[in-house]
Amino acid sequence: MSRYELIEGTSRKFWDVSLHGTQLVVHWGRIGTQGQSKVFEFPTAAAAEDQQSRLIRQKTAKGYISVESTPADPKSDQGAPAKRVVKAVSKKRASSSSDKDHRPRARLKAAFAALNAMGIVALENAGYTQSDGWDDVNEIANRLLDSGKRPRAGVFYHRQDKERGKNGEGLFLTFGSYAEQDTDADSIAVGHILVDVLKTHGFEPEWNGMLSTCVHTGRFDWK
Repeated sequence: MSRYELIEGTSRKFWDVSLHGTQLVVHWGRIGTQGQSKVFEFPTAAAAEDQQSRLIRQKTAKGYISVESTPADPKSDQGAPAKRVVKAVSKKRASSSSDKDHRPRARLKAAFAALNAMGIVALENAGYTQSDGWDDVNEIANRLLDSGKRPRAGVFYHRQDKERGKNGEGLFLTFGSYAEQDTDADSIAVGHILVDVLKTHGFEPEWNGMLSTCVHTGRFDWK
């Protein structure tokens, strides 16, 4: 387990991440409290490890410092929620087919989950047109803002894209940054993140690096 802490001004927060095969467990909160945990499921252990590295880079960039981790006290509830969640997810995963987990649509779903975990509003089958899709994504982004969370960007494909995807043509993914400054530059950065996440999940995306074009997943069987 990798544990990081941020002690700055009135902030006294901890964050740790642990890898369990294809599962990534994130645990965070105020130092001295039990905090809360969340489990992210990935199609492969390599994809989970790659996301772990990304999250650690994000935290250290925000000022979190690595501290020595010690095994949890068996008499303490500290860390127990994460263990309980991992057990529950593992049991659920064991009952499913590993082949099914590696199908393209399952990998696509995992890629979108990874993007959401990075603070990017990623939505599948959003509206019927690109305009409709942005309406749906922006609605979610606004709800996050109202709750005190600021999303970095939006990513989606709409129903017309889905129809092409069903024909094996792949999907065109629309993306854009919510940054208040240097929006275009950050949108391009988000495009590169999108490409990296798709590659991590077994796709062969195509993109010319320009903001005016969508990222294409590459062709895949809709199954």
